[in-house]
Amino acid sequence: MNEKLIEEIADFMHDQWINWMKNVFTKGQLTDCSPDFVNLPEDEEDFHIFREDYDHWKRQMETPYAKLTEKEKDSDKEWAKKLIEKFITCSYCKKRTTMDICNTCRTNPALWEASEL
Repeated sequence: MNEKLIEEIADFMHDQWINWMKNVFTKGQLTDCSPDFVNLPEDEEDFHIFREDYDHWKRQMETPYAKLTEKEKDSDKEWAKKLIEKFITCSYCKKRTTMDICNTCRTNPALWEASEL
């Protein structure tokens, strides 16, 4: 799989996650209901997040993809790979694949000549 493409999409996926988390975190006013929880009130019901999770996610929200740890980047890379697998097709046979040319077409040059490319 194209590592440069994975990195570019992972960076985009991290930005998308940041926007989603900002939305989650703005569902109510931040209050401390105990030392262990962060309470985000939403309408009639409260939305509770463990303090440790809140602090961890807030730090990740404030960190650009390039500055995340490799372990943290792995999650974004996994989502990038899922996206690639969902939408990338072989340039020759048009089957879904995880690269621009599927293994069948890569090993059979006769198929390249038969394609419209």
